[in-house]
Amino acid sequence: MQFTINRDFDSEGTSLRPLLEANFRYERISAAKVRNLHWLSFIGFWVWLAAIWPSLLPAPVEDVVLVLWAILFLIAVWTIVQSWTWHRKLTRYLSEHQAKQKGRNL
Repeated sequence: MQFTINRDFDSEGTSLRPLLEANFRYERISAAKVRNLHWLSFIGFWVWLAAIWPSLLPAPVEDVVLVLWAILFLIAVWTIVQSWTWHRKLTRYLSEHQAKQKGRNL
């Protein structure tokens, strides 16, 4: 992905580049978070079915489903934390960039 930076506003690229990178990373991790939560709910459905209907899945398959659910849960926690971290960075970079813009417009 490429961006054209207006040199009049950010001649050195010091505030816009980190802002764009943070936005790009935040969007990617947010998409990964949503995708992972969908998989977690899909596997969770099978865990729930196995809990209310014990003879539905063989024991080895049920064990694999439980392990898969646990792994997806840990990944979900990691992506939620990463999403929150990048959202905070994005907000900070945006406020810094806007402050520089206001300082140049005065």
